[in-house]
Parts: sequence; C-alpha cells; structure tokens
Amino acid sequence: MSEPITEESRGIAMAEIENWVSTTTAQAMTGYSRVWLHKLAKRGTVRARRVLREWLFDAPDLMAYRGRMDELGGERYDGVSKPAQRWREGGR
Repeated sequence: MSEPITEESRGIAMAEIENWVSTTTAQAMTGYSRVWLHKLAKRGTVRARRVLREWLFDAPDLMAYRGRMDELGGERYDGVSKPAQRWREGGR
C-alpha cells in the first residue's frame, strides 16, 4: 500500500517538476524545432522525460546546452563528417 500524500510530499513533488517544461515551451525558449528537441532528448544530450505522448525538458539543463552551443558558435561544426566537410568546401 502506498503512503498517503501529505503537504510535505506534495511540496517535494512540485519542486521536482517546477523546472520541467513542455516541448512547446522549450521551442519558445530556445528557438529549436520540435524535431531537434526530441533528438536531443532521445540522445540524452539534455535531461528530458517522456510522459505519455509528450516530452518534458529540464529547463535549466536545456538553457545550459543552448548557452554552450551559442558559446561555441561555428566551432560546434568542427566535428562534422569528412563528406560533409568536403561538401561545405565546394568539393564532391
């Protein structure tokens, strides 16, 4: 049998989900597409949880990721594959 829900336990549960946002809110916060957010979640790049049919994102973790990407600027693409690199340089 589960323990009854008390005001104290309810407060803890609310504190745990307070920083989690829906995909729609995450899109508005970051400017990322729904597809990209779901890829980040599935890869484990950002903290996210699937609840029924919706993804919830840890907002501070998501914004920290965005900050790292903004800080890297064009350098974040330095690890692209060789074919992609040749394509960007005009080769085939």
